[in-house]
Amino acid sequence: MRVRRYGCILIIMSMIGFTVLLSVKHEQKRLREEVALQEEKSSEEIAVKEAEETVNAESDDMIEQEESAGKKEEILYDHTLSGHMWMYYEAEKVPFVDDETFALIREAYEEVEYSAEFEKGIMEVYGEYKQRFWKLIKNEIPFLNRETDEEVYIKDWYASNGWYVLEDFKSSYYSYYFFDMNGDGLPELCVDYCVFAYDPDTDQCILWAWLNGKEIVGTRKAMWTPDYDVDIYEFFQLNPNGDLELDTLFWAEHADLYHDDINMVMFPNYADTAKRWKITEEMKRQGVFEESSGQWFFRITDEQFKELEQPYKEALRQARDRKKEEVYTYEELFGEYETE
Repeated sequence: MRVRRYGCILIIMSMIGFTVLLSVKHEQKRLREEVALQEEKSSEEIAVKEAEETVNAESDDMIEQEESAGKKEEILYDHTLSGHMWMYYEAEKVPFVDDETFALIREAYEEVEYSAEFEKGIMEVYGEYKQRFWKLIKNEIPFLNRETDEEVYIKDWYASNGWYVLEDFKSSYYSYYFFDMNGDGLPELCVDYCVFAYDPDTDQCILWAWLNGKEIVGTRKAMWTPDYDVDIYEFFQLNPNGDLELDTLFWAEHADLYHDDINMVMFPNYADTAKRWKITEEMKRQGVFEESSGQWFFRITDEQFKELEQPYKEALRQARDRKKEEVYTYEELFGEYETE
């Protein structure tokens, strides 16, 4: 009886253990199914969220593009003539100005007076001034360099800049002009882009201006038309102290197999800010800002460019004709001071 009782107990405990084991396995299976279902649900939610974000991003891009439609991107480039093809590509992106903007450009340029006389001033002092300038050229007296506020001899100044002086300035390479360049009624000496003035009160020659490649076209005026593939027309007007008073510039890059004509112009740039033309926001949307000069440039048609070009070229032609009567060689200007 005792053995049979123990056997029953063992059977009952085995059944209970089996039942518990089944319950545990069932619970583990249920948990695994719930975890799998949760993971599947999370994956679906992530996919839906990513899809929504993609749609939103595309929608934002479309909205941004729609908002920026019709607005011109500001183009920044350096006006470097040695790399004008690069400049060409940038300028090709600029739209043509509208009629209203060009009318303002035309009006601004009509106020610019390119032509100038080679004023003589007081002829009675020419002999005294010419002799002082001769001593300067002969390297016998120094001149005042206003940039450094130091006196320097002309040969030393040339050497410090890496320039070579030909035959004590007697070479036919040098052209001399002797007239009232700064408009003070007294003559100045112009040679090799240097303009020297003389102050009789201090008995001192002064470097009034260094024109650096620019062509003198009359009293206080100069032009720059370099022999490049690009047609460049720049005009400079100086004040009585030799500082820049007015600067104008327009240039043209001619078409080739790959590019159209590019004609660009800036508004006249006055040192006196009160005289400068106001560049409106509407005009800026049609132009391009040049970082190196701080000026706005505008693209114009070939016909509009020719309209601006004609008075410039005519003034330059007249100036070159007058210069033929004003130019001296060393011997013609200073020969009387040379001794045998």
